[in-house]
Amino acid sequence: MAGKQDSAADAGGASGSSGGDWTASGSGSGWVGSSASSSGSGRSSSTGGGAYAGSSSTGGGVDAPFGGGSSGVRCGPGSASRVNSGTEVIALTAGREHACVLLAGGSVVCWGANSYGQLGDGATCDSSTPVPVQGLGSAISVSAGEDHTCAVLEDHTVRCWGDNLLGQLGNGTTATSSPQPQPPVTVLNLDGVVSVAAGNQRTCALLVDGTVQCWGRDTTPWVGSSSSSGGQAPSSTPVSVPGLSKVAALSAGYDFMCALLVDGTAQCWGSETNGRLGDGASSGFPPGPVTVSGLDKAIALAAGNDGACALRSDGTVRCWGNGFYGQLGNGLELPAGGSSGGAGPSASPPVPVANIDDATGVAAGGEHACALRSGGTGQCWGWNSSGQLGDGTTTPSSLPVTVHGLQGAARIACGHEFACAAQAGGIVQCWGNNVRGQLGDGTFTDSPLPVTVHWQ
Repeated sequence: MAGKQDSAADAGGASGSSGGDWTASGSGSGWVGSSASSSGSGRSSSTGGGAYAGSSSTGGGVDAPFGGGSSGVRCGPGSASRVNSGTEVIALTAGREHACVLLAGGSVVCWGANSYGQLGDGATCDSSTPVPVQGLGSAISVSAGEDHTCAVLEDHTVRCWGDNLLGQLGNGTTATSSPQPQPPVTVLNLDGVVSVAAGNQRTCALLVDGTVQCWGRDTTPWVGSSSSSGGQAPSSTPVSVPGLSKVAALSAGYDFMCALLVDGTAQCWGSETNGRLGDGASSGFPPGPVTVSGLDKAIALAAGNDGACALRSDGTVRCWGNGFYGQLGNGLELPAGGSSGGAGPSASPPVPVANIDDATGVAAGGEHACALRSGGTGQCWGWNSSGQLGDGTTTPSSLPVTVHGLQGAARIACGHEFACAAQAGGIVQCWGNNVRGQLGDGTFTDSPLPVTVHWQ
């Protein structure tokens, strides 16, 4: 499952309050080792191998908004702008293979994959250390998508940058009608925005009146078309999601979106495949948002690649969607060959994650999910091919396992095959796949244990 959000967890959409993964407001979450052996000073001039591009995975055999991307050009040493360490992290978000933080004072810095300029530094080479987003202004919320990133500014307008193939930057253009990469551009005809959630070539914004507008890929079936297969024309400017109101937070998955409502329930729209909308169906594209069955008292949402999780006010976590890789966290035995995926259990409506009753944040990634627990420790479950569970192994688990050495974390976010957590004092640690520098430690070496993001 995937990102990118914010309730003591971030990813996908992250704002200044604490939250989970791939949510867009204060109760969201995000698309989040010790022995990285390769040396590197943040940015190297060689090219690296990649694992995932768009919707065809060579790792898990599944589509993912945050899938391991194709190899990217690595920037040369010394080409990165300096980022001061010690600045407090207000929000944390993870995309497919890049991550960003919102710092106290409103600046945004990012690291990892940059083929489409999704780091916002004016370059298209990957960076294994944080670089500042240029020309943005003061932000209050940020969300990393597949290959693009968006932020809400203090004036409650939205800026986006990176890939714009299907109009996901929202400025009325696409990659065929405007140059790539795009610097931060203004989303047209949109103000009064509280938070934003960026996904796979699509973006949605939560407005102050509790309504939602979306733009980018397959926008039409998401907002009321009777299409049963998706694939409708994209929109390069925002359109309203009808029938959706009183929204408290957003979270973007691969080809679906979820909204947390103020009454603690949730609604999702997009593809029903593998039960990812949580309403009991397993195929098709409903004409609009559907209610996640049996979910109440939710305070944070995290939509991932192929399912989602919700944090409830009692500290428990519920997940729904694909369970092929153990990402439901309910302890069901993985199918034969579970180490490489395949047929397995899915769940719709939601099922409880085992052995967690004190969670403070939740995040969902490619095919894994994580939760923060009281005291700032972390646990993750699901696919673990690159060590994205953070327990020092590459063994998948359908039960939560403890992220080794993580303490005092306030936010957590999941990317495709990596995860990050933020602590007080501007300390960020990441673990898992690092082929694009998404762990931020100055290397391009995977780590199954948390490593510290290197502020230059």
